[in-house]
Amino acid sequence: MRLAPAPRTEPEPLPGTGPDALAARRACTAPPGQQVLVLAPPRRCAGAAPDVDPLVAPRPSADDELSDPGPTCAALASAVVEVLSGHRPAAQLVRWTTLEVHEGLVRRAALAARLRRPRPGAPGPTRSGRPAVVRRVRVCRPAEGVVEASAVVVDGDRVRAVALRLEGWDRRWRATAVEVG
Repeated sequence: MRLAPAPRTEPEPLPGTGPDALAARRACTAPPGQQVLVLAPPRRCAGAAPDVDPLVAPRPSADDELSDPGPTCAALASAVVEVLSGHRPAAQLVRWTTLEVHEGLVRRAALAARLRRPRPGAPGPTRSGRPAVVRRVRVCRPAEGVVEASAVVVDGDRVRAVALRLEGWDRRWRATAVEVG
């Protein structure tokens, strides 16, 4: 048995990086005996967030690429009221809301659950098993790919107003603002 040195293989340089730049980066960052794959810095789109890759960033959609917003607004208003009343987990709305809207719904649902919790010795509130019912939805289009809607939702013995702002991203509607009264 004898020892032989392993063959040295170098990665091909990426387009736009010359052999001089590759050698300079290796000399500065590579520990001896290890190989380094040098990646070219990504090009950024104008207006893109600095931590989002422009190749996978969401893209705004035009009105002709989006479905009718009325049924989406009605379903989303009903689901938001059900989250706040404790009939539905907030995690079911992640796909349909932005991160800020989802975090706000989670906070408000936790507060509502705390308020619904009975005090020791007091009778607890009764929840009906019926889901929220949307009575009316009004839709307005202030800009291309943007919808603002208001909905009247009946939740048990309460009637609630829900205001929504939906924006078209990647050919589907997404709630960017939600207010519940």
